[in-house]
Amino acid sequence: MAIVKPFKGLRPSDAIVEQFHCPPYDVMDRDEARNLAHGKPYSFLHITRSDIDLPDSIDEHDSQVYLVAKRNLQKFIDEGLLVKDSENCYYFYREIWKGRSQLGLFAVVNTDEYEKGIIRRHEFTRKEKEVDRTNHIVITETHTEPVFLTYQNHDLIEKLILDYIKNHEPAYVLNDENEVNHTLWVCKDEKINRQIEDEFKKVEILYIADGHHRTASSLNAAKEFMKNNPHHTGNEDYNYFMAVIFPSNHLKILPYNRAVKDLGGMSDSQFIDKLKTIGEITETDLKEPSKKHEVHIYLSNKWYKLKFKKELIPDDAVESLDVALLQNLVLSPFLGIKDPRTDKRISFVGGIRGTSELEMLVNKRGYAVAFSMYPTDINDLIKVASESKVMPPKSTWFEPKLRSGLVIHSID
Repeated sequence: MAIVKPFKGLRPSDAIVEQFHCPPYDVMDRDEARNLAHGKPYSFLHITRSDIDLPDSIDEHDSQVYLVAKRNLQKFIDEGLLVKDSENCYYFYREIWKGRSQLGLFAVVNTDEYEKGIIRRHEFTRKEKEVDRTNHIVITETHTEPVFLTYQNHDLIEKLILDYIKNHEPAYVLNDENEVNHTLWVCKDEKINRQIEDEFKKVEILYIADGHHRTASSLNAAKEFMKNNPHHTGNEDYNYFMAVIFPSNHLKILPYNRAVKDLGGMSDSQFIDKLKTIGEITETDLKEPSKKHEVHIYLSNKWYKLKFKKELIPDDAVESLDVALLQNLVLSPFLGIKDPRTDKRISFVGGIRGTSELEMLVNKRGYAVAFSMYPTDINDLIKVASESKVMPPKSTWFEPKLRSGLVIHSID
């Protein structure tokens, strides 16, 4: 049973919303964030990436960064630029990108359900990133950005949302720098909200699509707040964290490609000979694979198609993924990349950058070889998470990204 509740969101006023909304904190570095916020005193980046308001000599994880975020947040509230809704609401949210639409909702979900496995992960987290977001939540006393969750389709939930948005005007209609349209409706209708909450109780599992560190950090922060509250009941705001939840059939995963700086001492022909031992390899004019268990490889101005031998594909939810096959059959044994999380010889390229980025890395940036992957299927993600397993690093790239700054969950 999934607990998915409406909440009293903190939202930007109409006066600043066009300037306020921004990309997620973790898709840019400090300089990129500073450039995006340039000339925008009311950008949400002054809260989510408050390191931009401090000298570069101060580490982006220094305690001053979180205190500046808290100060900036409070300033916006004091000036009436961020206003909290007076009633519990669901916030229906639609993204349209390249003709595709995904429709879901902002809600809060329960930290206990992450521990119990009702909210399932498919990735490991890194401790330093958990500490960063935990500090941000505890010091600002907010969940500033949502976790991205999905669930196996439930027609009635979708119908309730669709019926509402057909008959109500949105609060915000915004376009971002990547030509994604973001529309938000504020639903204060108690009857509809109660129906949606009840229907989610019939959903057995919620799956983390993106935001594993935010989820783990929300649990860590809840434990911190609990430790300092002798009258803890379990109903406090800190027991819940903000999520955007889309049905799985609305989502699109793009490939997460790879590029490697050298061939581990091999010549091109030696590397090709190695690949022939694990599959069928042919030259091709196509830059992207058309189906699972195929990888396209860019090497010395040529594209090749590698089709893995069937007998080498394990009957396992994780090990049969193309990213796992590439790692276990090519990157580790042939190129010596044992741990792709830490090896400096490998770079990961989100599918939104296209295969031209792979060609550029090889042709102009000194990389030796690049791998164009077939995208992981959302049903593979669900299968892996349902079995309480985790995927290899950098297995999924979701587009479009959720927009930050539309709704904030404050911990009162």
